[in-house]
Amino acid sequence: MTQAVPVEQLRSEYVVFVGDAWPSDLVTVTRPVGSTVAIDGVDLSAASFVAIDDGLTTPEWEVARVPIADGRHEISGSHRFGVTVAGYSGLDSYAFPGGMNLLDLDPVVMVPTMSPNHRGALTIALTCAGVAAIAVGAGRGRTRSRFC
Repeated sequence: MTQAVPVEQLRSEYVVFVGDAWPSDLVTVTRPVGSTVAIDGVDLSAASFVAIDDGLTTPEWEVARVPIADGRHEISGSHRFGVTVAGYSGLDSYAFPGGMNLLDLDPVVMVPTMSPNHRGALTIALTCAGVAAIAVGAGRGRTRSRFC
């Protein structure tokens, strides 16, 4: 099992390291149809890729599983693409995503507001994306919380 990287976080360049502890290592490349990907400057053959086809829509992505040697590798493409590195032995295996961007896909903006309630106690509220996130009442020790 490995982590999946959201499409929005894919990159167009990766540097990965493949250790020597496993006898069989491979890289899985997921790319947009029609784009190119190279490992250490050598383009992967179009014949290496298989369309990811749900049978309902025109495929937009394709995938290749390519054996890879131990050591450091630079993987680059004409468009953003995904990389997963994996290795196997008789009793063990590993897998990891080749990397990802760290874009803020769902920014939360917290806006504090303070107002007295009908008893004169001060209420502090934080809102995010227009929804009440946290409301803290100062009167009689009462606290209410609701999260985004």
